[in-house]
Amino acid sequence: MTEDRRAQSPLRHLPIALLALVIVCYPLVAGKNFTAQNLAMHCLLMVAALVWYLWGRPGGGTVTIIRPGLLDRSLVAFLAICLLVIPFSVCKYASLLFIISLCDCLIMYWVAREASDDGTSGKVLAWAVVASGALCALLGVREYVQTAYFLENPSWRIFGPLYNPNILASYLTGGLLLALGLLTAREEARPVETPKRKKREPEPAPADDRPRYGAIAFGFAVLLLVAALFLTGSRAGLGAMLVGLGVFIVLRAPRGAGRRRAVVVGVVAIALCVGAALAVPTIRPRVLETFSVWSHSWVFRYYTWLGTMDMAMARPLQGFGPGSFMEAYPGFARAGFTRTAHQSFLQVGAEVGVFGLLAMVCAGLGALGACVRRSAEDNAMARTLAAAAAGWLVALGVHNLVDYSLYVPAVTVTACALLGAALGGDTGERPIRARRRVILPALGALVLIGVWLLGAELLTARADALTGRRQFYAAEQAAVWATRLTPFSPGAWETLAGVSEAQLTTPQSPRMQAAVDARLRAVSLAPTEPKNYTALADLYGLQGDPERGIEYAEQAVAVYPTGTRGLAVLANLQARAGREQEAEATYRRLLALRESPVGRYEAVPELPEVDYVWAYSSLGLRALEAGDAETGQQMLHDGLELLNARLGGEELTMDMALRYGGGPTRQMQRFGEMAGALEAALARHPDPINKMRLAEAWGRLRERARQEALLLDIIDHSRGREDASARFLGAVAYLELGEAYSAGGQKDLAGQAYAEGLRLLEDVPEQTVASGGDVKGRRAVGVERLSRLRQAAQSAAN
Repeated sequence: MTEDRRAQSPLRHLPIALLALVIVCYPLVAGKNFTAQNLAMHCLLMVAALVWYLWGRPGGGTVTIIRPGLLDRSLVAFLAICLLVIPFSVCKYASLLFIISLCDCLIMYWVAREASDDGTSGKVLAWAVVASGALCALLGVREYVQTAYFLENPSWRIFGPLYNPNILASYLTGGLLLALGLLTAREEARPVETPKRKKREPEPAPADDRPRYGAIAFGFAVLLLVAALFLTGSRAGLGAMLVGLGVFIVLRAPRGAGRRRAVVVGVVAIALCVGAALAVPTIRPRVLETFSVWSHSWVFRYYTWLGTMDMAMARPLQGFGPGSFMEAYPGFARAGFTRTAHQSFLQVGAEVGVFGLLAMVCAGLGALGACVRRSAEDNAMARTLAAAAAGWLVALGVHNLVDYSLYVPAVTVTACALLGAALGGDTGERPIRARRRVILPALGALVLIGVWLLGAELLTARADALTGRRQFYAAEQAAVWATRLTPFSPGAWETLAGVSEAQLTTPQSPRMQAAVDARLRAVSLAPTEPKNYTALADLYGLQGDPERGIEYAEQAVAVYPTGTRGLAVLANLQARAGREQEAEATYRRLLALRESPVGRYEAVPELPEVDYVWAYSSLGLRALEAGDAETGQQMLHDGLELLNARLGGEELTMDMALRYGGGPTRQMQRFGEMAGALEAALARHPDPINKMRLAEAWGRLRERARQEALLLDIIDHSRGREDASARFLGAVAYLELGEAYSAGGQKDLAGQAYAEGLRLLEDVPEQTVASGGDVKGRRAVGVERLSRLRQAAQSAAN
């Protein structure tokens, strides 16, 4: 199409509109960093790039790709290094997904830079970045209002559409800086030379009396972004934003005396932000906790960084493969399980080696230098975009010293869009051009690859969902097609194995061999992933071959020495094989982990690892059989307390699984097996306090019949006894029974049980109530749970 016809076409704005749509949709669709959503946005971005090169880009048959500066050369070098180390990757499928995300970043940067040459398109892309950030902030603020109002939880940290609050804070920073820049941007006249002074201060353009709807919109966006950023409760995110804001103010401030005023205003703004951080309930306690040496998150990060450094030093040149941290890290873990290193630079060094890390750092420095040079121009809009991009780059660098937002494509692709818009039209470097007939097939190939992998991921997700609904035939068909599309994906084979495992009813089931074969294929594709070894150990244990299962359990422990699941499976199989002394030693090794950094510093303290329960139940029963009742009951109590803590954290997940998933998940079944082991020990050595905690666990698992039987047994035990502990147990049992009846829709029985529980509780000494019925370190009920039960009973009475 000729240039004149292109300029007159009503579709001439379509390419830029598609790029803006990608920017706005990326965090909304792929903010949770799920593979399928990332691939969907990859396909949309590649289509937008194709439309740009086919329709929107003016010029002949060549396109600008690489400029011979530090930035572009470092980006290409980083991509080349990632491709070169893929043969050494411990999970090549994860590395392929990483390369696709990296290509998304590079293509967004190059297309946005070239599309912004005319100035107008750069503004459109910048507005899209602000709109995307404001929309994410709006969703986050809405989430906070709903949570604070309905759940009465003012300390809630918002997630918005992003993976977690820290990632949301990192994303909002870019939109905030850009909105501030666009809000304060003014068109300035060119500096005028005078005899006494070579250049005078740029004078603003003549006043415009038209309504400033844009300024109003950007003002609202700034307020919304600031509010949402504080509600994330991210200390590192807030600190990185303040550093980025300082860089933005220095680069964006006008020249001369105006610069000094702008810097003073910026310092005041930063001080106000710090003051606000100490006033907002979401972030105040976390800010104060930062100064504690024993802050859980900081200590967890410290041990994670130590493990990542061990990982990097194990393969300093080739690394373990781009994107393969989660598969390779277990062998080096010093604290609880984590999917990322919480330090992007360390993680890059561990994945692609020291040369890859060097290329990444050079790319960042090159981008920062290019933005600083661009911010020195006289054009107000160019200076605004460059200052915002530089501020966000610095903020991302600071934040990723303690977090991993650079590993979330929604953040990095948007940052690359802003960087491209900021550097568009910069003619300071001579570009290297490539022919359009080379670029278009490459983009087309990336589209096809994205569609191919997306289809396989959607089939895998469908198979998982159908398995949860127990529609095994359809699930198996979807999983088989997924393995045919991507035979190199360990996740597809794991899903296929899961479908077969869900159908196992007897050791002689014909699905047994299919499950074993699929797990073995997954092991070959991800040899450092421990879960497939433990699954094989479980399968052979179910088949009645514990010795063979022990071999795979030992391999699981070898690839993940600090993994609780592998040790629990190994000890269980050793006990079944008659190796009692070895089993006891393994269980004690497992409990020793709980007292180490592995158990004390987990990634999510609200979701503690529960495989320790197997050790508590086994060793507690051994102590009881040996006549040590105090130690044995204490160990059973510790196991029950841990299990209830995990079940409390999984409350919403279990509700969703039972309501929409068609039945209990495999994880819920595991929790039930743990509760069953503890119940078997208490059946041989009864204890009313532990029975109360076991009844709580069965109630959380929605096993109402087993809960009711235990509570009625406790009521019979406490009836007629005068000691405060027995009366307290009876009162709590009635309250728990009332909650169980209420959940089952038996309102009359619930009201009677609640009333009796409140009556009995009035006669219990306040000291006993305040301690939760504590007897030698064992509590019958948690203080918060007792308070909730009393409130429910009082509400029912009213």
